[in-house]
Amino acid sequence: MLSANDSLASCAGAGALTSTGSVNVWSNAALVDLDGLGSIVDLGYELQVTANPSLTSVTAVSGASVQSDGRVEIRDNGSLPQCDAQALAEAVTPADFTGQIEVTGNQGTCP
Repeated sequence: MLSANDSLASCAGAGALTSTGSVNVWSNAALVDLDGLGSIVDLGYELQVTANPSLTSVTAVSGASVQSDGRVEIRDNGSLPQCDAQALAEAVTPADFTGQIEVTGNQGTCP
């Protein structure tokens, strides 16, 4: 969990992770991307990316997946384009996904 850290600008220290029980990234004012999480292939039950006002890119985790009955929440990221958030939600959910998806309130401009 990476949360409520106004000075966190990078996820670089997590580069060795390949599997987690969940990934929760919320309320990190300086975080601009998730590049340090790019080695994760198994997100476990949940991917939550919420209220990170400077976040502009989430593509680093697009090669990972949540479990089929899991949860994906990507919302209220002030600089993240809604189309990129939606693309990530689609990328991390397996074909047999029956869980919950919430992608809303991301305010960046889509290309």
